[in-house]
Amino acid sequence: MRKGLLLWVLSIFLFGGVAVRLLAEENQEFSWDGAVAQNQSLFEQYSASIVDVAIYVKPNEYGRIPDFGVRYLCPNCGSYHTHSLEQNIIQRKPIVLPGFAVAEDKVVIQNTYLRPEWISNIEVRFRGEVVSKAEITAFFPDENAVELTLESPVDGLKPLVFAEDAGVPKTAFYAIEEDSLRICGTKPVASQDVKYNVTVGYHYLVCTANVLLLDEAKQPVTLAFQTVRKGGMDFAPPSAWERLSSEEYWGQEAALRERIAKSAFSISITLETEKKQKDLLRGHYFSLEEDENATSFETYGMLLKSGEVLVFQELSPAQTARLSKITITLQDNTEVNASFVGSLRRFGLLVVKPETPLEGTPLEFATAKECMAMFCEPVAVCSLQGKGGDLTVQCNRSIVDEVSASYSGVPLIATANGNRSSGSEFIFRKDGRLCVLPARLRIGKKSYDHDPEPIPASLIGEMLASENPYDSCNVPRDKEEQNRMVANLGIQGQPLTKQMIQERHLEKFAEATTYSTKGMLVTTVQPGSLAESIGLQPDDVLLFFRNPDDYIGLEIEMDSDEGMMGMFDEEGGFPWEHYDELPEQYFEMIPQPWGTVRTKLNLTLSSFGIGNQVVVGLVRNNKFQEIEFTLKAIGDTFESAPRYRHRSMGFTVADLTPEVKGYFHIKDGEPGVVVAQIRTGSAASGAGLKPYEVIVAVDGEDVHDIKEFQELTNKKVECSFTVRRLVNSHVVKIKGKVGPVAQ
Repeated sequence: MRKGLLLWVLSIFLFGGVAVRLLAEENQEFSWDGAVAQNQSLFEQYSASIVDVAIYVKPNEYGRIPDFGVRYLCPNCGSYHTHSLEQNIIQRKPIVLPGFAVAEDKVVIQNTYLRPEWISNIEVRFRGEVVSKAEITAFFPDENAVELTLESPVDGLKPLVFAEDAGVPKTAFYAIEEDSLRICGTKPVASQDVKYNVTVGYHYLVCTANVLLLDEAKQPVTLAFQTVRKGGMDFAPPSAWERLSSEEYWGQEAALRERIAKSAFSISITLETEKKQKDLLRGHYFSLEEDENATSFETYGMLLKSGEVLVFQELSPAQTARLSKITITLQDNTEVNASFVGSLRRFGLLVVKPETPLEGTPLEFATAKECMAMFCEPVAVCSLQGKGGDLTVQCNRSIVDEVSASYSGVPLIATANGNRSSGSEFIFRKDGRLCVLPARLRIGKKSYDHDPEPIPASLIGEMLASENPYDSCNVPRDKEEQNRMVANLGIQGQPLTKQMIQERHLEKFAEATTYSTKGMLVTTVQPGSLAESIGLQPDDVLLFFRNPDDYIGLEIEMDSDEGMMGMFDEEGGFPWEHYDELPEQYFEMIPQPWGTVRTKLNLTLSSFGIGNQVVVGLVRNNKFQEIEFTLKAIGDTFESAPRYRHRSMGFTVADLTPEVKGYFHIKDGEPGVVVAQIRTGSAASGAGLKPYEVIVAVDGEDVHDIKEFQELTNKKVECSFTVRRLVNSHVVKIKGKVGPVAQ
């Protein structure tokens, strides 16, 4: 009942608005008979000048269907009809548009922006019959229109005559084919349709597209193929439009494509191989995400005025830390090395500096105000792809049919064709300045969770011109520094289950599925940890991490057994009593008894960048809250601690780190180095030394670090080691091997 009443009120409002407008313009009441008579009269007068143009499309030269759409503003329903080339090709269905005869062999239609190689053939239909083939011979860029030349004359087709003394438009007349029906009609052109763009400072007329505009005497004034006409009331006929032949039109596009190709370069990025971390339970290795294990990327970049190159590639802090080499491939296939300059804050873009200057036209960015004034302006839409040192540049023409606020409220333009949401395209003005570019937003999500988005180029231009455009925490690091750039939150916990969510009434905060859960319950907060310093407490439910400036965070997900990662943190969890029964071939698979700080949770947290601010969202006492804190590195851990390998005896020791000391209850200043590795078949293995035991003395002398250990064992073939296993100690005598066997 409410819905029906609402529709009734809405219809009265809309009809009333139209009626008031008609009364204001015509100063007369609506007349059904008058409207019918006008439609009939105009159809009889101009139907002989209007045709239907059917454009059949085909796959491109590589046999692939272009990812492209033709948007046609229907004058009858006033909404856009979008033709997907895929559907038109599969269904062998043409794109049908109204055409207007302007000469015996010339017809003008809306520009579809289809490339010549995508068009199979063009048919002209007159009064329901196919009467001629046609080809595109000219373009009118500022009018969103093209000229077709007919293959043969058409009997009965009368070119429109645009009178020199025609007045201003009062009526828009159309005759179209819609859903296989022939429909004609009129729409008024009123003074209320003149708008003023206060921000940019110009007047424009909003009118119906794909129509014939008539003056008060019903004489042809001009044709309209777009919804906005700028420049006041200048309604020139098609004969006065700026005309480009097909050769000139596509020549301009080729020139722009060549200009972009000279300023764009294929780029390869090489990373050092990541040292994977052992899964404590299953003995295999894991990383934060698959992309973190990548060792190379192939992408592209564009030359900047500074001589540097803007590279379209997102690297996480962990990946940038492993950055080894950046290579730019020039058009002649020569290679130039480049150095890392910075990773843009908030965007997945890099800036690099070539070792030698590059030739090319630097990239110029259109301003935000210029983009706001580009509605219904012609533009070039381009895509770039760099692989194997080869750079491919593809361009197509289109028209701006939308200007909207985007990231940080900066205006973003969108075109009538192509894939609006993929964010894989560059949009250039006619003068070659860049308006839109593709980039990923850094929102704390995994790189494969989101695609590049269309970003206003003016925003990137302003950022590059600022004093501090780069993320100081997303930089290359040496191996030692890289190993230390891990944050340890310092908690133990367990993943939420459906039962836990129900029992704690957390349904509005968290969810659980068959394969994974989102959110974790904190069971223990380690003394002196980062978690304790920011106020986390046992029984808190952690939901996500996010950047302070972003509202979309990275949800905390745990595998069903990840909550057991701390199972060996207590002495009783590790099977020391059966340790001597373990064969040496299993040494490499023994999980370290004190756990690891390189858990999925800590690696996820570290991906935000050490030194950056991070917000954790949590539930405490069934109330949601957020805590902002500075992400700090833990320093040396067992995985990153300095090591020394005794080659002849066949084992490696490492300095004691906080988690090792905590496990064995070793106080600061007490002696000890931990056995990090035993080589299979070595003298150490044969003597009974085991991984994760602590050596506190060499030949009766205390040893506090690997430097002392090296001094005490240097050039010795045989030593007695005092070894601690939990609270018990024993002596292991090792006589090292010599010669090639020792290596």
